[in-house]
Amino acid sequence: MERVGERAMIDLNAPAPEMEVVQEPVIQWPIKKVLTKSDADPNVCWLRLPVQQVRNHILPYLPPQKMDILERENPILINVINDDIVKAYRIKFKFRRASSSYMLQETRPLIMEGTLLPGQEIKFRWVEGEGGQEGALHFSVLP
Repeated sequence: MERVGERAMIDLNAPAPEMEVVQEPVIQWPIKKVLTKSDADPNVCWLRLPVQQVRNHILPYLPPQKMDILERENPILINVINDDIVKAYRIKFKFRRASSSYMLQETRPLIMEGTLLPGQEIKFRWVEGEGGQEGALHFSVLP
């Protein structure tokens, strides 16, 4: 038993206590895009997304009825979240067969926040909703 005022001796040769290492999950941002002048123009109000990346990382999460609407070249409303300022929007998402492109439409609110500028690289990821909630397209400006 140790007495008050005495120092405990540490055995430097004793094995270290078992510790559980917990790693934070790495957040994947599979879609990246460098903003063009027109992407960040509040008068244009649309942002084109990389086609193959959308097909691989967004479309698989959309319900069949929304996919049908997109295939008919009609826009659907999706949740879009700016992770940098933690703000949510409802934005139109559309497929244009003529240019074979997917785009976010009516993006003026995103641009007017002042966080999207030409030449910046932004990253996107789709996050599935929980408990019947709709998923959302999250984005962030790369540093």
